[in-house]
Amino acid sequence: MNLLIVDDDIPTTEVLRNYLDRELIGIDEIYTAFQVDMAKRIFTERQVDMILCDIEMPRENGLSFLEWVRSVEKQKTEFLFLTCYEKFEYARGAVEYEASNYLLKPIDIPKVTEALQKSAAQARRRQQALEYERMGRYWEYGQLKLIRNFWHNMVWGYLAQNQEAIGREIGRLNIPVCADEAYTAVFVSLDRTAVFEKDSSRELCRFLIENSISQVLEGKGAMENLTSFEDETRFCTCAFLPMEPEGILRMCRGLESFFRTYYGREKFAGYISERVPLTELYAACREMSGFDKENISGRGRILRFSQRCMDEPGTDRILEQKEFLVRMEHGERGRAIEYVENCCRSLENGDGKSIHNMRRFQTELLQSIHVYLYQRGIDAARLLGDRGFLELQEKAPYSVFDMMKWSICGVNKALDFNREMQKKKTVADQIEGYLRQHYTEDVTRNQVAAQLCLTPEYVGKLFKRERGVSIQDYVNSLRIERAAQLLASTDQKITDVALAVGFNNIPYFSTVFKKYMGVAPKDYNSK
Repeated sequence: MNLLIVDDDIPTTEVLRNYLDRELIGIDEIYTAFQVDMAKRIFTERQVDMILCDIEMPRENGLSFLEWVRSVEKQKTEFLFLTCYEKFEYARGAVEYEASNYLLKPIDIPKVTEALQKSAAQARRRQQALEYERMGRYWEYGQLKLIRNFWHNMVWGYLAQNQEAIGREIGRLNIPVCADEAYTAVFVSLDRTAVFEKDSSRELCRFLIENSISQVLEGKGAMENLTSFEDETRFCTCAFLPMEPEGILRMCRGLESFFRTYYGREKFAGYISERVPLTELYAACREMSGFDKENISGRGRILRFSQRCMDEPGTDRILEQKEFLVRMEHGERGRAIEYVENCCRSLENGDGKSIHNMRRFQTELLQSIHVYLYQRGIDAARLLGDRGFLELQEKAPYSVFDMMKWSICGVNKALDFNREMQKKKTVADQIEGYLRQHYTEDVTRNQVAAQLCLTPEYVGKLFKRERGVSIQDYVNSLRIERAAQLLASTDQKITDVALAVGFNNIPYFSTVFKKYMGVAPKDYNSK
């Protein structure tokens, strides 16, 4: 318990500081201030529980200081006046701002001590009440966490799925869940990106969803029988109620409206299970979660899971490869994009929009683009393997809009790369230029192909056809040409020359050198 004494009369503050019985009152520290500015600084920087203050002081009086304290304090501070003036307006101000006492000078140490004792006792009672309240909140929060952790373990299958084991866990945690009760599960899934784009705070986003569900289902902000989790694409919440599904379905109509407005129709879906024993809830939640991953045509609703409609895969081709490739081979970008856009629109019409058909179209288009690139010797895996394109590819099956974005991106990447290759020097020239720059390194056909985003087989065949020699023979010719120059113009040892031009095997260097130059390196060096 700390006391702040505020008085412009320094002898008064010294008397009080030296003669108050700290132990009797229960004071740990006494701070002193001789004007209000100084008192405000101490109050801001230190823990102050009681203030004994004069009223009339230069620049600013004690009543003004009391008003300021009440405006900034986090919890109520015991405030006592010690003054020479028994004025009505002073006493009224003290009452208005809830001063604890109004003492008159001259100083009577026993009276001041008694008043401070009462104030200290009041402050301790207030602190104790706040502590009890805080402990109560902690207990409630801890209980909430215990119950939610129980449901989390149920949803993830961490508990043995038999009544005896579940009952033991409920007893161990001492939570208000009945092992014999039947529950209905409400599974709500939202697009993860849509959820966490709404606000910078992830915790606030999570709270908004959980609070909305709790308010609708139980009329309160913190529902115990609830758990949430995330995966790569979804934010999911499961709630459990000892009610019949039909009653829950009626309550969820308002929840549908909220999610549509806040996140968008395509960004959420919800399912209500049958009412089942605790031992069957894990299987029910797992089945709803698995169905939700495949469900794109039933978004924007919360429905009875027993009344769901599973998408059936189609059998006819969505994209005709020959028709698509004709447009690509002629470089007709507009017609190629128009064709894939029409395919995407066909997925949205009638019963075409299912996860199976979306993935089937994606496979058909990807195969066609690979064929187009392979025919031109372009390494499709390297060209289409960048992170941005793969992220689009992952999202595409779940939205016609995302499928269209991915499709157009794939067509453009293929056509743009092929056009750039044609604009540059011939491929053989590019290969030759690369080899001339890197022939002293451990250069291979695969390395050259990777630099040009072409397949190794295409690179090898094209270079042999255009230059009449293999890549390895051409590299060796460059190395031997440079080695001959070094041997003729420097005093370097044969071993150093071989290493300098890219040969790590000296006997092999000698063999290759003799093949190209007609003599061994040592004889060439001696000429």
